[in-house]
Amino acid sequence: MIQSCGNPQERRKFYVLQAYRQLIKTRFKLRYLQSQLLHQRIHARLNKGEELHALHAWL
Repeated sequence: MIQSCGNPQERRKFYVLQAYRQLIKTRFKLRYLQSQLLHQRIHARLNKGEELHALHAWL
């Protein structure tokens, strides 16, 4: 994708957006580690997905 950003201004925007994306991911990881409720909700949804895949494999 960086090849498509020809001029320096576009490249700078690309790097800024990349850094912003990393910041959002870091904030989510910190919330996940601090919040027991969020941790439980995510694991419950993951378990539902695994159960669904197991059911499809069984059928």
